[in-house]
Amino acid sequence: MNTKQTLLVLALSSVLVACGSGSSQGTSTPSKADTNTTQGGKTDNSTTDNGTTDNGTTDNGTTDGGNQTVPITGVLIGKDSTTGKLVWANLSENTNINTVTINGTPVDLLPANYNKKDFYTVLNDEGKRKMIVSGVDYLHTRFGVVDTVETWGTFAQGKATDNMPTSGSATYTGRALGAIEGISARSFVTGDSEFTVKFGAEKSVHGKLNNWEVADMPDLEFDAKINGNSFEGNGAKGKFFGPNAAELGGVLNTTHNGKAVGGSFGAIKDKK
Repeated sequence: MNTKQTLLVLALSSVLVACGSGSSQGTSTPSKADTNTTQGGKTDNSTTDNGTTDNGTTDNGTTDGGNQTVPITGVLIGKDSTTGKLVWANLSENTNINTVTINGTPVDLLPANYNKKDFYTVLNDEGKRKMIVSGVDYLHTRFGVVDTVETWGTFAQGKATDNMPTSGSATYTGRALGAIEGISARSFVTGDSEFTVKFGAEKSVHGKLNNWEVADMPDLEFDAKINGNSFEGNGAKGKFFGPNAAELGGVLNTTHNGKAVGGSFGAIKDKK
C-alpha cells in the first residue's frame, strides 16, 4: 500500500484528519488482547514471570553507562487549541523516556516500577482508552497516544541512534496502534508491526501494520527512505532508537476507502 503524506507522528483518533491518500490490502485478524489495562487512571501493578526487562527493571532512559545523561527526543502531532486541527511539532527534549510533554503539559507514561512488556492502557470513566503506551519490552523507545480533556497527541520518542549501521539489512518486529473513522467504541486499536530495513546504499524501510484486534481495521503498508537516524516516505515518518539501530518507532497516516486511517508503531531488531 502506498501513501502520499509526509508525517512525523500520526494522531490516532476516530476523528483523525488524514492529509494523504493510499490503499490497503489483506484481511485483518484479531491480535492478542491487551493485558495491562487500568480503569479511571488506576494503575495495575501486578507482574508476570516474563514481564520484565533483562535486568528486571524499567529503563527510564536517564543515563547511559551510569554517568552520561542521554537526551530523550522525538516528534509529536497534537490538536490546535483554537481550530482543533492536527498540527506537527517536535517533542520537548527531556531525560526521562517515561515522560512526554504535549502542548506544554507533561504526561507520565508508565508508573514507577512498571515491568510489563505489552501496552500499558488507561481507561476513562466511560471505559474508553485515554492513554495507551508501549511497555518495557522497548528499552530505548516509547510510542503511544494520549487522549484526555487536558491534552491530546500521538508521539514516538526515545534515545536516538548515534551509530547507525552503514551496511547490511535487518528485520524488526513489534506492535502498532491504529485508527480508522467509524470503527469501535475505542478510538484506536492495537495490532502488530513488522519491518525490513536495508542500511546500505538502498537505505530503505518497508513496513507493515496488521493483525488488528478488530477485523475492520485495514492492513497498512509503506515504504520509506533512511536519512541519518530517521526515515520518511509514503505517509510515514519515524526514527531509529538505541545503539546500532536496536529499535525503531514512528507513525503512518493515510486513507482507506475514503476514510481517514493511521497508525503509530514501534519494533525491535530481530536477532539473527
